[in-house]
Amino acid sequence: KFFGCDGLDGLLAMNGFDKKLAEGVMLLTPFAADADDAAIQKFVSAYKAKYNNEIPNQFAADAYDGVYIIAELLKANNVSAFVEINFLCSILLTLLDVLCCIHSLLLAEILHRSVPP
Repeated sequence: KFFGCDGLDGLLAMNGFDKKLAEGVMLLTPFAADADDAAIQKFVSAYKAKYNNEIPNQFAADAYDGVYIIAELLKANNVSAFVEINFLCSILLTLLDVLCCIHSLLLAEILHRSVPP
């Protein structure tokens, strides 16, 4: 009946949430912990081992990906503990610009696909 955005991810696991409120809602999310992908299953297994068997939601996966994106960006620019803070800030601001552009493109594609011809 209803589509819910990715902001609803993890809602059913919240203490005190009335699950009847979510009946008929289809959650649209970029991450599924039960996917068959080997990289996802590796992440889910490590997360569950670290956090008392808790299943990660989309936001945990986003944070995981974000840390590795930043690490790769820093490695690609030969950033070390001795780099100037201004240089580091410029790299991170560039990353933010790129991520905002990607988000805008993905949103435009989603909106385009959701409008019937």
